Amino acid sequence: VSHSSGGVLIDREALHLRQVEHRPGIGHHIGQDRRLLVIHPLEVDRHQQGGDLIIGDLASYVPIDEKPDLITAELLSVALLSDQIDCFHGALILGQLQQSVQFPGLGLLTLSVGLHNLQVMKPFSCEKPLIGMIHLPALPGSYGYGGEDLDKILEEACRDLDTLQSGGVDGAIVENFGDAPFAKYAPKETVAAMTVIVNGIVRAARVPVGVNVLRNDGVAAISIAAATGAAFVRVNVFCGVAFTDQGMIEGNARELLDLRKRLKCDVKILADVHVKHAAHLTTIEEAALDADRNRPDGLIVSGIGTGKRTPPENLTKVKQMTDLPVFIGSGVRIDNLSTYHAADGFIVGTILKEGGKIYAPIIADQVRAMAGAVTELRREE
Repeated sequence: VSHSSGGVLIDREALHLRQVEHRPGIGHHIGQDRRLLVIHPLEVDRHQQGGDLIIGDLASYVPIDEKPDLITAELLSVALLSDQIDCFHGALILGQLQQSVQFPGLGLLTLSVGLHNLQVMKPFSCEKPLIGMIHLPALPGSYGYGGEDLDKILEEACRDLDTLQSGGVDGAIVENFGDAPFAKYAPKETVAAMTVIVNGIVRAARVPVGVNVLRNDGVAAISIAAATGAAFVRVNVFCGVAFTDQGMIEGNARELLDLRKRLKCDVKILADVHVKHAAHLTTIEEAALDADRNRPDGLIVSGIGTGKRTPPENLTKVKQMTDLPVFIGSGVRIDNLSTYHAADGFIVGTILKEGGKIYAPIIADQVRAMAGAVTELRREE
């Protein structure tokens, strides 16, 4: 893999021969995170038509010529011209690139390479996904619930989903925002109602759907996601301690990871770092370091409250402490988007609504404008 220094990025752990097979796909996997070294190549132009090309030892089944001549422990570099590639496809999943390349006369080569400059987090299909919020009204079990029919609530939520999808978002989060004042952990009737609503939204969705159960019910969120097929959850206090308007909330990362394992589901966890509407004892760097070691799938940095601007310096500080994808969780607007160019994704809600009012309808033109701005930001990278 070419490197800007003029050297070559080589997988230092590529020490084993691989069996060459003819059927790609079934056995492909992505192994543990690999660190790439910048070195000079021992050989150049090794790959020739009809020969063998194996990069690293992560491509378990590679449909090329059967006779392998890769010398064990030899560091290889391969330069490919644009006219030597028919097509390629791939996805970067939490820092690992699984790439397939079509070579003239050779067939399809699938390889995996560790990268750390780009972050595309599964289940999203692009860099810097734009995630729109679906704010539910007061649900059963909340103080403000007035007996509204769940079918009507679901209908309105699906209308928001349709507006978001048609506007070009890459994902959506369903949240019981209307339940304020929140309990630390949602009542059972609220969890039941959210399960019904999320299930309906997932069935209607063309983009990955996430769940956030306020104020900090990660157990409920993961359970709802596992039952409905939602792809990810947001957990406001994943680890550590936050002093919130609901009182002191302690994270329960171990419990959540254990629950996900027991449910045998692949629900991804986005964990807030210094969640909004809360005070924190640690620095944001310390909080990011602690969050990283507790093994979420991505991190979120936000402003002090809903719709409040996220300080760009906080994004920089968190990015310095982790290789995980880092999302901006509040205050993103078209006119400040470029200040978050290092972010790996954006979660937007208030800015997409009429007049910036939290309970107002989502405006299709504002969704399209924001999605267009994010697309342009991706092109500039």
